Amino acid sequence: GDIVGIDGRVFQVSLAKNIVEHLHQSDIKCKSDIDLISPIWNNRPKLPTNKAFIHDLKYAGKSVGEKISEVRKIMKIKGITSYLACALDEVNWLFNIRGSDISYNPVVLSYGFIDHDQAILFIDTNKIDEALANQLNEQGVTIKQYRKIEKFISKLDNKKIILIDPVRTNYQLYTS
Repeated sequence: GDIVGIDGRVFQVSLAKNIVEHLHQSDIKCKSDIDLISPIWNNRPKLPTNKAFIHDLKYAGKSVGEKISEVRKIMKIKGITSYLACALDEVNWLFNIRGSDISYNPVVLSYGFIDHDQAILFIDTNKIDEALANQLNEQGVTIKQYRKIEKFISKLDNKKIILIDPVRTNYQLYTS
């Protein structure tokens, strides 16, 4: 009858499901939507605010539109309605963006969502200048605020078949 709390934002789906299953076997519930650290972490560093930039087509190999089109073709073949990209290298590759949010990795914090009607990049909108926003919009990409991803996911039709990578997606988004 006890309850164990975990921060679902920092546990990958595959690990969290394993934890929840093992706890359940011992009649212990798991609450995964709590953050016990933030209230006690004094002087916690803010998320990076460095600007994102476009990864030039000559290095990217394909345009964002071409990549999205290829993803949609595979989704159609597999009967998948939506694709949620959470791993930074995946998202940055798919949308041909780069950044300096993580030392020694040319990535910017972001999520990607693709269905048959839309492609959305969830990113701190302050990191996107007008030129980059225009380039992405021309490729059919809508830009939404980074922290809106969970609310967006929670409002999706529960009949959708959403492809995720359970090793690279956090449990909080999964349960949303």
